[in-house]
Amino acid sequence: MIAVFGATGTTGSGVVKAMAAQRKPVRAVVRKAAQAAAATQLGAGVDVVAAELDDAAALRAALDGVSHVYCGLGRAANLAELEQHVVDAARAAGVAHYVKSSGVSVGVDRPSVIQKVHGQLEDYVRANLPGKHTILGCNFFMQNFFGVAGAIKSGVLPMPTGEARAGLVDAADIVRCAASVLAGAPGQHLGKRYQITGPAALSHGDAAATFTRVLGRPVQFVNVPEADFVAGCVQAGLPRWFAEVLADVYVRFFGAGDAATVSDDVRLVTGQAPRALEAWVRDNAQAFA
Repeated sequence: MIAVFGATGTTGSGVVKAMAAQRKPVRAVVRKAAQAAAATQLGAGVDVVAAELDDAAALRAALDGVSHVYCGLGRAANLAELEQHVVDAARAAGVAHYVKSSGVSVGVDRPSVIQKVHGQLEDYVRANLPGKHTILGCNFFMQNFFGVAGAIKSGVLPMPTGEARAGLVDAADIVRCAASVLAGAPGQHLGKRYQITGPAALSHGDAAATFTRVLGRPVQFVNVPEADFVAGCVQAGLPRWFAEVLADVYVRFFGAGDAATVSDDVRLVTGQAPRALEAWVRDNAQAFA
């Protein structure tokens, strides 16, 4: 049995569906309040169970009979604490393989908060599940452009990243990597860390040029100050704490050049090349029209 945490998120939902499509027994672990909606979103053939991540008993029950875990937790102010609970429960349950979704360049000594958090979590996974883990160090998702689709429709791409570049990756490639790792031969991926990136390091200026080419109308990158970016996110309805996390990520992770990494690990893990931004924009052009 494969348990997926973050099962309604961008990568987690894809992993659940990929495992179900391969007829692998899969269990989606979600918050109680999200259980009904998750069952509808994920479809038939998926065991959807409720467990709050700070409830040790509920986590034990959720991991009963589970051999593999994919953890792709998303937006949470206490992410480090919550994922540590998942790791503890996986260790107690005797899980054979824990696959963690992380960031491409993380560490407790890195400049942004999210890099430090994932660095702390990677250390925790290695210490508590030695030889029983695989870490997917993921670059910035192309899907993040959906969050600024309104601005792109109006002809601008406002981000606080200057000329810095990132190996932007399609979340579908992350899902393919996770599915390959989870379904791989026993021991094939244990103890390994993969850098999951797109095929090229691109600035947001490059991305704007790509949108211009594909959409057939001008889209201009605008380098906005951090405070203005936070204000815009809050105005769009995001909680201020999360807007500040996003700004920190874009200014001190992406903007500092830490996301410029490009690797061939997607091809190594899946046998297929990662998708380019132009192909992704072309397939999703309607969202930006």
